[in-house]
Amino acid sequence: MFEFLLGALAVWLVRYPPRHWAIAEGLFLVGLGSVVLSGFWLGDSMAQPGFAALFPCGGAVLVLYAGQNRYSRYLLTNKMMERIGLASYSIYLVHWPLLVLNEQAMPEELHFSTRLLLGGLSIPIGFLMWWSIEQPFRKVPGESRGLDPVWKVVPVLLVLISVGCYRVWATNGFSQRYPDLIFLTKEELQEERNRYWKTRDSVMQEFKEFAGREDPKEVLVVGNSHSIDLIYALHDQEYPAKVTQLGTSNRCHNFGIANREEDEKLCGMVQEQIRNSPEWSTADMVFLLDHWPRFDPETLRDQLLEFRSLTDAPLVVLGPRMTFSKSVHEITLESGSMQPDSINAFAQSLARVKNRETINERLVNFFRDDEQIANDPNIYFLNFLALQQTEDGGYEVIDRKTKKMLYWDGGHFTLAGAQRMGELLRKEYPLIFELNAER
Repeated sequence: MFEFLLGALAVWLVRYPPRHWAIAEGLFLVGLGSVVLSGFWLGDSMAQPGFAALFPCGGAVLVLYAGQNRYSRYLLTNKMMERIGLASYSIYLVHWPLLVLNEQAMPEELHFSTRLLLGGLSIPIGFLMWWSIEQPFRKVPGESRGLDPVWKVVPVLLVLISVGCYRVWATNGFSQRYPDLIFLTKEELQEERNRYWKTRDSVMQEFKEFAGREDPKEVLVVGNSHSIDLIYALHDQEYPAKVTQLGTSNRCHNFGIANREEDEKLCGMVQEQIRNSPEWSTADMVFLLDHWPRFDPETLRDQLLEFRSLTDAPLVVLGPRMTFSKSVHEITLESGSMQPDSINAFAQSLARVKNRETINERLVNFFRDDEQIANDPNIYFLNFLALQQTEDGGYEVIDRKTKKMLYWDGGHFTLAGAQRMGELLRKEYPLIFELNAER
C-alpha cells in the first residue's frame, strides 16, 4: 500500500521542487544511490513486499522530486539512459525470467558475476522485444477491419493459463522442480518417520551383537525422542559397543522430571523404570539427552547425583540442539527457493534461537560452576548447539555441502542429519569414543 501512497506523494511534491540547487543535487544523489544500493542490499531472506521496499521506493520519490536539478540530472537524461528508458519495461519483463528461472534451475546460489551477466544480457534482449513487440503493438491502425486477432488469441491464452494454474494447485505444485537432495516428498517424509521409529529396533539389534564379543563395551542412552538421533549417529560412526536405550518422555524434563503437575504420575513411572534398570551396573558410558524445555538446575543436579550413585561410568550430557517453529518441509516451500543458502537464511526467522541459546548458556555455566557437578571428573557436558552453529552465526536446516535436509520436522534429524551429528561429535569430542575404547 505504501508504494502507491509514495507515488501519489511524488505527484504532489514535484509541484514544489527544491529552491536551492545544492539541496536539489543532494536529494537527487541520495535518492539515486538508494535505488542502486537496493539492488545489492535487498535479498531473498527479506519479506517482499515489506518495509525494506521503503528504501528503493523512497529513493525513487527523491529522484522525481529533485529531478530538475542543475548538474546530476544528466546521469539519467543523457542519450544512452533515454534509450534504455524507452525499452525499460521490456527489459524489466525480460530480466525477471532470466534471473529467476536460472536461480530455480540451479541448485547452487548464482554467483554475482553470473547475475551481472544475465542482467546485462537482458538489455539487448529487452531492446529486441521492445522493437519487435512493444512498438508494433503501440501503432494504431488507420482503419479497423473486422475483429482484431488479439481478441481471439488472448481468451485462448487465458484458458490455457487457467488450466495450468489449476493443475499446479491440484497437485500441490511440481515437486520435480526441486532437486531430490534438498526436498522431501510426502512419501519420503513418511519414510523418514517410519525409519525414525521403526528402523531403530534393527539398529539396536546390531548394537546388541557386540554383546557376544570378548569383553564387550556397554553404553546406556537415557532420553526422549532426541536420544534416537544419537543412536543413529553412533551407528553411523560404527560405535563398537552394545547400546541400550532407556526412554523418557517429552512430557518430562531433566531425564524424568514432570513438566506440569498432570505429568507427575507418568514421569514418576519413567524415573522408577530408569533407576531400576539393571544396565547401570554394567555400563561403560552413559549418554543423557533431553529436549531442554527449561533450565531447572536443582532437579538437574539431583538427577545427575542420583545417576552417579547408580554407576561409576562417565556421564555424558548432550546440550540442546536448534529447533524450528515449522517443519523443514514447510520452511523449504515457504522460502520460495531451491538454493540451500536462501532456505537456510529464511529458516533463521523460524529458529528458536533466543530460547535455545539462553538455556544452552545457562547449562554451560552450570556444568562449569556448580561445585558438586564440576568437581566430578567423570561428568561431561557436550555443547552440541555450538557444533551446529555456522561461521556466520546461523543454523542450517539443509547441509550446504551435501544439499541434504538435516531435519524431517522442526526438531528431529533425518538420517543425513544424524550422520552429520555423529561426524561433528567424533571431530569435536573424540574423548567420548576414546573413553569407550579404554574402559
